[in-house]
Amino acid sequence: KIRHKNLIMATSLVIAEAHGPPDQKKAKCQTYDEITNIELARARVKKAFLRSNLLDLNKEIQFPRFDQSEIKIGNMLGQGSFGTVCEIAEIKIEKERSPNDTFSFRSWAGVDDFDSQNGKIESGEIDDDEEEYYELQFQDKRFIADNYKRNGDTARYAIKSISPDVKKNPKKFRIAAMDMAVETYFLSVLNHKNIIKMRGVGQGDMFDGDYFLILDRLYDILSDKLDKWVMLSKKYDTVFGKIRKGKTKKKMLFIERLNVALSLAEAMMYLHKLNIIYRDLKPNNIGFDSRGNVKLFDFGLAKELQPHQRLSNGTYRLTGEAGSYRYMAPEVANKLPYNLSADIYSFGIILWEIVSMDIPFDGFSIKMLYDMVANWGKRPECHPSWPAELQTLMKNCWDASRGRRPPFSKVVDVLQQEIAKLGG
Repeated sequence: KIRHKNLIMATSLVIAEAHGPPDQKKAKCQTYDEITNIELARARVKKAFLRSNLLDLNKEIQFPRFDQSEIKIGNMLGQGSFGTVCEIAEIKIEKERSPNDTFSFRSWAGVDDFDSQNGKIESGEIDDDEEEYYELQFQDKRFIADNYKRNGDTARYAIKSISPDVKKNPKKFRIAAMDMAVETYFLSVLNHKNIIKMRGVGQGDMFDGDYFLILDRLYDILSDKLDKWVMLSKKYDTVFGKIRKGKTKKKMLFIERLNVALSLAEAMMYLHKLNIIYRDLKPNNIGFDSRGNVKLFDFGLAKELQPHQRLSNGTYRLTGEAGSYRYMAPEVANKLPYNLSADIYSFGIILWEIVSMDIPFDGFSIKMLYDMVANWGKRPECHPSWPAELQTLMKNCWDASRGRRPPFSKVVDVLQQEIAKLGG
């Protein structure tokens, strides 16, 4: 069975805002509709930035800026509702260094310095000699330009921008621009081996139509990887496969799949420690780099949870129906307050998909997912041959009661133990 693929090429990077099969939908924050113009959208993002606990505002985190004319765009790799991702065929720097060659959220928000002790914003200057400072920053840009090809052949980077048709629609553009701003923010502060890296940004403001991100190019996504695993598993089950140690190879394939689940769980544990809820876990947002390492991407729906917004029961009033219905926690589908445990539910469904190599709730419409899964409690069937601890982990993750779902630290422990038992 070949699973559904979005508008994404089979062996390409997919960093676009992919939406999954037709029977799913990805809901944007309803509050976006309340923002009537770009200035309000910009102000909202800046306000959220200044409230964030993720950034040390005394520390300038810089990213090289590129002009669109410096980048030659190659093949399109993916396209979502708002964004388009293409590989970068060539980078040619047109002019020498300048103060406009770097970007940081701090300078974009108009913050020169921040005293974390008293919470006051103060003016400040760069400690290093200004000429030396800009030269060091320009070196990052030069390095990217000199190394845009991997081994002189394949593209190392990809460019993500707002699709031309979206720019023509003011409402869609506001939503897309806010998504890009949110993603820029998170990728500028997150640092984990299983989260995609942002390498640079476009010139101008994040709410300009020509703004873009430069990201590491990925070479596969989990939905495509699952198809390949299915083919390998079938091959090992043939008579010829069994002669060629098919049973051992199937065991190694199972260990490989569990290691993918473990890498994803470690990335999510990192996010949750920072009080970030991802809200859109699904195979089309889980990629692989050239070495086969797991990379979580598309942070458009991610949100940093603020302590002052926490309700007495530990939940938050967040946008309902955020994410993809196939992987959406019941409380999110029902527009109830929720918290980080919504991501745990999504992971449980994905873990089942990785182990079974099948599509959860295959053939279900959105209405069926809402009625039967979110409200009647239907869940995928676990095969009796699977390790008991894995079955228990899945069932605990997708428990209808968010309080009974384990934290990602527990998920990581169980997966590590299961891999160790298998000799992985």
